[in-house]
Amino acid sequence: MALETSLCAAVDLPEGRAPGKVHLLPLGRIRGRDGRVFELSDPDELVALFHQGGIDLPIDYEHQGDDPARQKNGPVPAAGWIKGLEVRPDGIWGDVSWTAKAREMLEAREYRFLSPVLMHTKTGGRITRLKGASLVHRPNLDLTALASEGDDMTDPEDTSALAAIAEALELEPAADADAIMAAIAELRSKAETAEPDPAKYVPIAALKELMQDRGATKATLSEYLVEARVTEALHAGYITPAMRSWATALCAQDPDSFEDFIASTTPAYGHLFKRAAIPGLPADASAPPETVVQSLCDQLGLKPSDFDIR
Repeated sequence: MALETSLCAAVDLPEGRAPGKVHLLPLGRIRGRDGRVFELSDPDELVALFHQGGIDLPIDYEHQGDDPARQKNGPVPAAGWIKGLEVRPDGIWGDVSWTAKAREMLEAREYRFLSPVLMHTKTGGRITRLKGASLVHRPNLDLTALASEGDDMTDPEDTSALAAIAEALELEPAADADAIMAAIAELRSKAETAEPDPAKYVPIAALKELMQDRGATKATLSEYLVEARVTEALHAGYITPAMRSWATALCAQDPDSFEDFIASTTPAYGHLFKRAAIPGLPADASAPPETVVQSLCDQLGLKPSDFDIR
């Protein structure tokens, strides 16, 4: 939420004396003589923020404390300190302790108005904090005590924030809010019209399709591995054909339990899957054809040369 500091003003001091209580802000909608409009919708919040801060609010002369140009000219003396705030039916009032010099100037009518320094939103002018006040000559707000017509001043924190944003946008540090907004609008326009780099970005639809294909491939591979593992266990004699469905389901849902079963079971059914030996033939099914032919010839009394086994 963007905030600004504004310098406002009220009416005359009581004749011939420096009051211990001053009217700082009226309630509700506030319209200044310079046309600015403010809104004090929650006076209790401002008073609570003051008490949370735990320090007195300064009163200076002609807003020197809020004008960077004037601060460079030397010390900024205080005219007094706001030591307490309270909400009354007509607005926020402050308890003030004046310096001897300020009290003398007020009683001599050298200053007649008090200008509160406000933090408020740029849009709507909602007052969010009271920063202090200043003795001034030109009234702006209609109050029961002291105040001045003044120019809006940016809070120092806001200035730092704008400078940081300007630097991020590669603008001059002194760029104002209008220049920053223009740069942001230009960046947004470029982003909306720019084509994405195909080397860095993938269309969402293509990415979804790729993930679906990957999921399907992973599922197919898992089914293949389960089938191969169960078939291996079957041929090794750890399970029978009747146990195949059960073993497949167990291996798919809980591979660790399936492996524990295999590890703790002997291949009791291995004999069901051994290749039957044919008399006169090698028991090893992987024996080369020449060995098989020689064995048959020996049984029949023939010579391998009588056969063309190519």
